[in-house]
Amino acid sequence: MTRANIEINKIGKILKGDNENYYILIKEDFENTGGYLIYVSEDLNFKSGNGFDYWVEKLENLVGFFEESKWEIKWNIK
Repeated sequence: MTRANIEINKIGKILKGDNENYYILIKEDFENTGGYLIYVSEDLNFKSGNGFDYWVEKLENLVGFFEESKWEIKWNIK
C-alpha cells in the first residue's frame, strides 16, 4: 500500500480485507487532533450508527493501518 492508493476526503467501498463491503472516509484533522480520522460504516451516508472510527497521527501510520487491514478500496463511490 502506498500513499497513492489512499484518497483523502473521498468515500470508498472496502472490497477486500477487514470490514469488507463497508464504506470508508479519511479526513485530515490536523487542526483538532493532529492527525487523520478514518471513518468506516456499513451505510454510505455514515448515519446508521453501525460503524467505527479510528485515528492515526502521521501519513506513514495511515499507510501502515491500511496495510494491516489488508484493504482493497474502490474510491469515489458518491
